[in-house]
Amino acid sequence: MGDNRTVINQSGTVVERNDYYPYGMQMAHNQLTNSASGSDNKRKFSGKELDVMGGLNLYDFEARPYDLNYINFWTPDSKTEKKPWISPYVYCSDNPVNRVDPDGQQDFAIPGIGIPAVPYWPADSKTGQAMVDLVKKVGNFIKTAVAAGIAQQAVTLERATTGKNKQNVSQANEKKEATEKTAKDGKTGARTEPKDLEEQLTLEEAQGGAGESFMKGKLKDKKYDEKTGTHDKMRHNHDHGDGTSTEVHYDKNRATGEGSNYKIKDDTNKNSRGNK
Repeated sequence: MGDNRTVINQSGTVVERNDYYPYGMQMAHNQLTNSASGSDNKRKFSGKELDVMGGLNLYDFEARPYDLNYINFWTPDSKTEKKPWISPYVYCSDNPVNRVDPDGQQDFAIPGIGIPAVPYWPADSKTGQAMVDLVKKVGNFIKTAVAAGIAQQAVTLERATTGKNKQNVSQANEKKEATEKTAKDGKTGARTEPKDLEEQLTLEEAQGGAGESFMKGKLKDKKYDEKTGTHDKMRHNHDHGDGTSTEVHYDKNRATGEGSNYKIKDDTNKNSRGNK
């Protein structure tokens, strides 16, 4: 709690960013640190000052130093007799996900995330009451943030689902129109997916550049114009040993030579495997 994760200058530019694991180790993906940005910020994990002198990497938790390398305090908990079942050197009772230690003297469970808060200071002391109030505020903040996050996820999911449904409806309508056209014309038209290995090999031949230009001057689309157009309509045909053939039409970019819009034609090829 209270980590200094982002430092900005007067112009609003982020000059330091720190993300932490529960015990205070920095995550490897940090993009801005003191050395990279020139920031002189020393207060980092849990808002405590990091002492890097001599490579010790100690956090000053007021009552005692916290060793970042060994994730333990250097001195024992002054109130260790209240928790004889746990080592007096561990940080946050060895549970930093659910507990917070504001000053190295005693840690508290964060209320609102399934573990009750049990302060060890006398309830009638000013320090104890202040810490209880602080931890309650932190717990309420977490609950509010979690609820907001869940609500946002729900909205995002609803939008994604709605968009997907619209897409499915659109695809269904297109498929219906294609089916009705096929029934009316008595032809299967054109396909983008091969039905067997023979068609797949023919499609790959076309994708490799096989084929010849055709329909020059006969297509209304301006991109096929002989003088000002950008593409040529290409056709590649492969006869198979069983008497069938596969015909692939596609567009070829005149500038780059790249192909696109590959279609296996059934309506212009009476021997198409799609008509058998």
